[in-house]
Amino acid sequence: MGLWIFILGTAVVVIFIVVISRKQKKVLSKKKTEKNLQQFKTYAFLPERMISWPDLEKENDTDVSELAVNTVNKNMISLGYELNLTNPDLLVLLKTGKVRANKPVYASFPYSATLPTHPVYSAFSYRGYQIFNEIKGYNTAPATDGVWLRIDIVEQKNKEVLWTAASNEAIYFKKKPEELIAYINEMFKAYPQSKN
Repeated sequence: MGLWIFILGTAVVVIFIVVISRKQKKVLSKKKTEKNLQQFKTYAFLPERMISWPDLEKENDTDVSELAVNTVNKNMISLGYELNLTNPDLLVLLKTGKVRANKPVYASFPYSATLPTHPVYSAFSYRGYQIFNEIKGYNTAPATDGVWLRIDIVEQKNKEVLWTAASNEAIYFKKKPEELIAYINEMFKAYPQSKN
């Protein structure tokens, strides 16, 4: 009888933990400034080498980087921003990484002409990215174990991170392109749109 009570109690606790964890927000979002983000009108991307997403099912060899960049681009346009490659107000930095628990991830962006970037960024990249370095307020915030996704919105003029959104979970289990799109769209739902 005591064993059955223990098993039943353990099952209830496990179910409770699963239910609570599913209700937790899967996106961390933080506005890092008092500035009204609607005062900015234009944006471009800071290019990356590539966006890695292990085991993502691809339709017609759709490139993961292209899918992610296009999804972020659509979200920026829907927020009312206009693409400007020569003198944007905002710069978008889209980053993924693979980490193991208790292994720190370090990042900085000393861009140079010799560092390769992914070709998908060529149509969306800030033309002055090669002299853009040392972003203020940038650090990594990975999930505990697995692949993480992060979006930073940086003010081009002073190189300050204004807003960031990151996955609050390892997202390697998202295998279909539409799941990646939905996840990025979920991140942008947290974008601050109200006036200060």
